[in-house]
Amino acid sequence: MWGKNQLGYVPRLENATVSQMLNRGQNLRAGIAGLKESDDPWERVTVDIYEPVD
Repeated sequence: MWGKNQLGYVPRLENATVSQMLNRGQNLRAGIAGLKESDDPWERVTVDIYEPVD
């Protein structure tokens, strides 16, 4: 999310750990880790997902 806009999502086949953490109420952050040119839009952006340290 950026403000109130959804920028994307983690595909179901790759989000088991993220889903479990969110279901436990943990706050997570994501950041763009890399960009590359590709005809496949699912291969253009790499993200890091992490639990912020308070």
